[in-house]
Amino acid sequence: MSEKAKTIVEVMLLAIIAAFVGAMALGFFVDLFWSTDTKPTDAFRGAFLGAFFAFIFVRLAETLNRLYLAGKESRKALGAVQFNLNEAMSIANDNLFVLAEWRRFYAVLKASTPGAVPVFANRIERIPGSRDVLIDLGNIGLVNELFLLESTIRKLNDSMDTWERVYQDAKEAFIGNRFTLATYMVNTERANEGVDVLERFLNSLTEEVMLALAATRLLLIDRPL
Repeated sequence: MSEKAKTIVEVMLLAIIAAFVGAMALGFFVDLFWSTDTKPTDAFRGAFLGAFFAFIFVRLAETLNRLYLAGKESRKALGAVQFNLNEAMSIANDNLFVLAEWRRFYAVLKASTPGAVPVFANRIERIPGSRDVLIDLGNIGLVNELFLLESTIRKLNDSMDTWERVYQDAKEAFIGNRFTLATYMVNTERANEGVDVLERFLNSLTEEVMLALAATRLLLIDRPL
């Protein structure tokens, strides 16, 4: 049970106890100072307390049911977030591998002769986020952390798309004889200049994802009400 749910239940139980004590005290006070025949008072008190506690228990059941459903939805969203974070981690590592392959390709390209110019075939993959399920999360701290992570992922995806587009356009133009070898080399060198930055961003992202995963796994330990 979450701390919020525990607090709500404790407050409701205290309210029930306080209401019970108050009702009993009121009945005792009326009997003591005004009533000569306690039968009508006892009947009224019994009817009042029966209706009162029936109302309290119905409201308590509704509250507990809402807390349970909210906790269930939050836990389901946490599971989706955990899956997305694991996928983001996997794709980020794949992209780091692609950039390592790029470095090997670029070394071969610089040493190539005009008649045997290589092209790079690997592609960068966009990293998924968890924005769609954030609204169902019950932990505001985690939501804020994931919103910051979503912003980082979006910016990194945009940077990777731009980097890849620079080279892919040059490669397709070179293969289609619309670019000369010199123009192809200039655009390839321009793409190569961005590799260091992308690697730093990807490594930084993997660290952020690992922290978010750790927080998510800790929250999953706490069962719903």
